Amino acid sequence: MSAERLRAAWSYLVPNKGMWLIPLIYLQLVVLAEALTSLREPRLGLIVHGVLLIALLLHGSFERNIQQRRFLLAMALTPLVRLLSLSLPLQGRPLVSWYFMVGALLYLASYFTARVTGFTRQRIGFSLKSLPIQLIIGFCGVLLGVLEYFILQPAPLAEEFTIQAIWLPALVLLIFTGLLEEVIFRGLLQAASFSTMGRFGLTYVAIVFAVLHFGYRSVADVIFVFLVGWVFGLLVQKTGSLVGVSLAHGLTNISLYLIFPFLLASPGTQFGVPQEIISPSIDAVETPSAPAPWLSPTPTPFQPIESSMLLNPQAHQSSADDLLPLSANILNRTKAPTKLTKCVIYSKFKLDRSPP
Repeated sequence: MSAERLRAAWSYLVPNKGMWLIPLIYLQLVVLAEALTSLREPRLGLIVHGVLLIALLLHGSFERNIQQRRFLLAMALTPLVRLLSLSLPLQGRPLVSWYFMVGALLYLASYFTARVTGFTRQRIGFSLKSLPIQLIIGFCGVLLGVLEYFILQPAPLAEEFTIQAIWLPALVLLIFTGLLEEVIFRGLLQAASFSTMGRFGLTYVAIVFAVLHFGYRSVADVIFVFLVGWVFGLLVQKTGSLVGVSLAHGLTNISLYLIFPFLLASPGTQFGVPQEIISPSIDAVETPSAPAPWLSPTPTPFQPIESSMLLNPQAHQSSADDLLPLSANILNRTKAPTKLTKCVIYSKFKLDRSPP
């Protein structure tokens, strides 16, 4: 009797038994790619993401089953998110610019995915029905932002807590993280997963959503994001609308990155790096090394040079690299930073320090 109940429960959760194996295989590959990207070797992780993207697109193109094809094409947005967030040449730009530029491309990809899969706006969740309930759901995002702030304590995305400083980042977070991520995960991917895996699709999408938050390297945050993603998916399933969860997601990120870092941070707090699905992973983007002083776009402040250091360098137990600021000061004074002058200064110091 218990075995029959288990089979009945499994049939209820996964009505299409023959179609859940392929999604689970791709889920494992996503976990592997994201773990490599965020925790191990970013370049290797990007290679796996790229191979996964090609595999999903090719598989979806040749798949005859329409439900499976919809899932594969919607799932292709997952590696695309990471590839765009780490591959665009946006180094040196404010983090808010990452959200805007990557998000614009993902909106375009989501639009074409919806067209190819045949999902209507109503199927994705673009509906204003039950608007009062959607607003209540949306404003719960502030509470979620408080909870996640105590988990992560990220650095603020604004320099100061003023309307002028936070209105643009807030708008970008609302549109390019809140709405966009809900369209991709609770809209396209969840609709495709339900048609393939039945009610297990709700949990499947929540797992994928949590995996893409590996970048913070916080087990607590991954669990938190999984639970929030699961509840968001359930709310979309019950209400048929993305409005509430999109607003909640946006307000969560706004309060997490723009409000609570100013209101709740104690003096001396060590902030984490702001991290969202479409932003670069913590270690995935290399920071260019500091340029040499004579290559700096701004003049190097002049510091007095001790005459004893010029006359007797051996009296100062410093490495050859310690003379670089000295050479920079001399070059700035002479206003002729030629390579020959730099080489002469550096070679002179090396000769003076060489053993007799």
